[in-house]
Amino acid sequence: MTKVSLPDLPAVAVVGMSCRFPGGHGPEAYWNLLASKKSAVGEVSSSRWSVASHYSSTLQKNKSVS
Repeated sequence: MTKVSLPDLPAVAVVGMSCRFPGGHGPEAYWNLLASKKSAVGEVSSSRWSVASHYSSTLQKNKSVS
């Protein structure tokens, strides 16, 4: 892995990793994404997550509201 020096930022520790890395395949690609300060935020595929099961535009028990 490439060492990156970020003296003006607070220290961050990655304490766990999943088998699926956003924005890259494998830990090194994920680290490069983090070090380059890019975002891996995006739409979740409907085949992986049902919005209707977890989201409501009004307050409901066991649902997210934003």
